[in-house]
Amino acid sequence: MKKIIVSIFLIFLIILAWSKTLDIKAESYNIETTKDVITTLAITRSINAALSVVQNSSLLLGVGVQVDMAIGQVVNPINDFLDRFSWVLLFALISLGIQDVIISIAQTPLLNSLLTISILLVIISYFRKYEFSDFIYKFMIFLVFIRFSIPAIEILNGYIYETMMKQQIITIQEKNKKFNQELQKLLPTQTNELHKLEIKLSKLKQQKEIILNQSTQNLSYFDKLKAKFNYNNSNISDSNKQKLINIDSQIKTLKMKIDKLDINPIEKINLFIKTVKHNMDIFFMQSYTTIILFLARGIVFPILFLLILIRLFKELDIKVKDELFIKNG
Repeated sequence: MKKIIVSIFLIFLIILAWSKTLDIKAESYNIETTKDVITTLAITRSINAALSVVQNSSLLLGVGVQVDMAIGQVVNPINDFLDRFSWVLLFALISLGIQDVIISIAQTPLLNSLLTISILLVIISYFRKYEFSDFIYKFMIFLVFIRFSIPAIEILNGYIYETMMKQQIITIQEKNKKFNQELQKLLPTQTNELHKLEIKLSKLKQQKEIILNQSTQNLSYFDKLKAKFNYNNSNISDSNKQKLINIDSQIKTLKMKIDKLDINPIEKINLFIKTVKHNMDIFFMQSYTTIILFLARGIVFPILFLLILIRLFKELDIKVKDELFIKNG
């Protein structure tokens, strides 16, 4: 009866290897974590770029020594930290990539074929008690470890990440995105956008003036003056009135946009410094948490689980070999 149970289990390993069920699940976990690391890295780079833009803008604008020193005190430590943070994320990304490559190699037809042959030989030698049973068994154990260890580790690691870590990562990403958006709004680079809006506003005013002049050219001076300040109650045609109403609406919208952007560059830099100072402590704490989570997911847990698995396989090798080949030898 014991021989039948062992044989069924070994045949199940063959089916599991060829079905790639573990591999698909492991790859799914790996892809999800890789996306999270890439997203975090992109947000980090964006914040780093915003800090660099403000630092360079302060030099170009000549804002003064005191402001330059304030920017340096705020920006330099964060930039140094972000550089190291990016390297940690890169290491985690490389580790995940290596794991993905190993999973892809483990599911190749060649390895599956060798595993199948070795298992069948073990089953045959188990029943027939051939002298080469011990060698075949060791070869099979080695192939089983190579075939299933990394996918199993990735599934276990991925499950822990999804259930215990991912929500923290998502929350931190959302907060960092919000912080990044606040910084982007305060970048001096919006001067170009402000210039474009002012040009557009000037053109609309000119267009309005042209329509008024054309519509009132046959009117008296008093009627022209009246039309200029209150064209709704003037003798202007309805079609031209509608055009003027549309232009006024566009002018109003543009003025609102300009009011939001029309901030003195030095004032923007000061606001930028205040925003960074206000969020700096929280940002550092969130970044340290992210480092710990991604290091655990990408490097620490895989190594830990691999060492545990190696230990388990050694114990399994001794016990099963004694049970199957010494007692039956």
